[in-house]
Amino acid sequence: MFPPPNSQEGVVVVTGASRGIGRQVCLNLLSTPTHPQLHVIAVSRSFPDLPANRRLHIILGDIADTSTQTQISTHLQSLGMPIFALVNNAATVATTGPFLDTTSAEWSHLLSTNLTAALVLCSTCMEALQKSHGRIINVSSSASQGPIPGFSAYGMTKAALNYATKALALEYPETPQR
Repeated sequence: MFPPPNSQEGVVVVTGASRGIGRQVCLNLLSTPTHPQLHVIAVSRSFPDLPANRRLHIILGDIADTSTQTQISTHLQSLGMPIFALVNNAATVATTGPFLDTTSAEWSHLLSTNLTAALVLCSTCMEALQKSHGRIINVSSSASQGPIPGFSAYGMTKAALNYATKALALEYPETPQR
């Protein structure tokens, strides 16, 4: 059941929490009156425009940076609560020009932000998610469905995330992925 019964204390990790989908997910989770025990770890490169709340835990940093990933893991351990969900929403949307003009640095940045960071967090949270019957939500893009001029590299990283989500669902069927 998600969100969990209101008597349970637990946490949801949301990356890319400063704007758009990530911010709205945080707002929705924090404003749900039927789940007053639900804590939210909002991960963002910039301070998110979210209302002060004792259940809101903000981690500032680049999700592709291993120090930010370690910070998330350490904070989860310090809270000592079940993890009910991981929402991998952080992404870099970049116009890189024609496919073959994408530089090595651009590939590295897009892959580390849009794919590798999400997979590292899945690995970090998987055991706790299995114990709590939690779920993983990987936010993708319609750009993953077919090439868009100038966005081929971005679309490929999101297509790879879709593939990884399907592989996780196959290999870990007890932890629903979306």
